Amino acid sequence: MLAVLAAKLWLAGALPLLTDECLYWVWSLHPAAGYFDQPPAIAWSLAASRVVIGDSPTAIRLAPLLMGALIPLILARWSGDRWRWTLWAVSLPVLFGLTFVATPDAWLLGAWALALAGALHGGRGWLLAGVATGLAGLAKYSGLAVLPLALLAVGPREWRSRWPWLGVSAAVGLMLPNLWWNLEHDWLTFAFQWGEGIAHPHPPGLSGAAAQALGQVAVVGPPAALAATWWAVRTFRAEDRTDRICWFTSVPLLAFFALAAIGGPPEAHWPAPAWISLGLGLSRDPGRPGRLAEMGAWFGLLMTGAAALHCFRPLLPVVPDPASRFWEAPTLAAPVAQWALPVGPRPGAPLRPVLTERYQEAAAIAYYARIEARVLPGCGRPNQYDLWPAADPASALFVRPSTGGPPDCLGGRWTEVRGPNRIDPVDPVGRPTGRWQVFELGPPVD
Repeated sequence: MLAVLAAKLWLAGALPLLTDECLYWVWSLHPAAGYFDQPPAIAWSLAASRVVIGDSPTAIRLAPLLMGALIPLILARWSGDRWRWTLWAVSLPVLFGLTFVATPDAWLLGAWALALAGALHGGRGWLLAGVATGLAGLAKYSGLAVLPLALLAVGPREWRSRWPWLGVSAAVGLMLPNLWWNLEHDWLTFAFQWGEGIAHPHPPGLSGAAAQALGQVAVVGPPAALAATWWAVRTFRAEDRTDRICWFTSVPLLAFFALAAIGGPPEAHWPAPAWISLGLGLSRDPGRPGRLAEMGAWFGLLMTGAAALHCFRPLLPVVPDPASRFWEAPTLAAPVAQWALPVGPRPGAPLRPVLTERYQEAAAIAYYARIEARVLPGCGRPNQYDLWPAADPASALFVRPSTGGPPDCLGGRWTEVRGPNRIDPVDPVGRPTGRWQVFELGPPVD
């Protein structure tokens, strides 16, 4: 486990931030009880880490890394084969990856593990489960499922105790600030989640469910997926309390996101917490599913190592290469910073602000170039920047992905639009990281 943590720490400094990580850094500059498309935990954590240890890529990713290291320790008491459980928790690609980058998923996974520990303990542990469920919900709303699912697993016998209901009260109490924020903003975050998921305007239908299932195989590896399926079938009617909690906090979650993928485009990482519960259950299985799970964990470690190596030395020709996404933000920000230099001999003049078509470019430029950047209202899909209105600057740059044709969303708001200038950067090994256009905007129309 220490070797994996050391490797993560090295990677955290060697790989630039993804554009989504840059976005959450921007959020952290504006602390609030809620945000456009996610609950606030990730922004709060980055705001705190910025004060304590700074905002370098390593500092931004330190808390997720520690979450990944704590997950196997939190649940070790209830594992059967501790070596198998630890190997699974630190090496499975989906668990490694989501506790490496600074996204809401790392906090979701850590809080899910803590809630699971509280439920497994029982008694006063239900209060811990409730607090952790609230924290999981503040990371991603899917985290609110862990306490109800665990309560379904144990049945009415434990419902008669006051502790589960104190846990439920704690979870609700922790969520109240975010619920109030949503109430004041027309339930904005919930509406976004609903529209992007179950009620997407372009539902994929049954192919979405199939894609979600195949996605799970891709993010954990075929041996781990097969072991989990085998274990889930074998323990469907299990009477052991720990096995029942592991089953109920994994299989229904996977089933829900498979069904949800019928109504909205699937994302393989959404049901990631299920793989914590499945790994813990498989660590307790002395039969063939458990032995297959250990092989799956080793295979997962191989997949994770290959993916990390591929970021620096391409192992396969992939177009487009997802590894190049780590260099999107800095390779875009550097040339934009040059374009933003003031025109003419004006020493000390401020850099020109940057307007963008999408939030990804605005966040990347804000973090890596430290230039005032925001999404121009009316461009791209609605996003967090719509909640931060600002007046049009007298002179600015406009950045968008290279699509050809005039930038229609400028809407005649500036008297001069010069460009486009092209940016076609590559990463350190020559992989294209994207293609962008930069326009220079003159005085705004009165």
